[in-house]
Amino acid sequence: MKSEDGKFYYHWVYFIDLDISLFSEEDKEKFFIRNKKYKLGSPCIYVGETSKHPKQRRYQHTGKYKKRGKRSLASYWVKKYGKEGFSSRFIKSGWTRIKMSATKGVLKRIKDKAKKLEEDYAKEIQDKGWGAWWN
Repeated sequence: MKSEDGKFYYHWVYFIDLDISLFSEEDKEKFFIRNKKYKLGSPCIYVGETSKHPKQRRYQHTGKYKKRGKRSLASYWVKKYGKEGFSSRFIKSGWTRIKMSATKGVLKRIKDKAKKLEEDYAKEIQDKGWGAWWN
């Protein structure tokens, strides 16, 4: 079903491999506090959500993209420890799309659903004994 203005609205949840061998001691400490079930040697994945296409958001994570006069949109974890491309370990494509018909007044519901899905995926990854980071 389409919205009143005839458009669909999308939000995406995406996955990027992190290289835990590069983590600073301080970041390892933060990581292990959040990932108590992590099994050494298992994958570590950043889980993010965005209204942009994941490829555009991935480019923003490089730190090369900045909004005019604003700070970088890169996630600290992805910019510093992210591997190239997307992770296909958890979902084959490296991302999943949430498609909803909505008016602009209910776009917040779509974002809230994506945020919840982001956290749910991260916790599912952690339950496998893998590492997960999300904001």
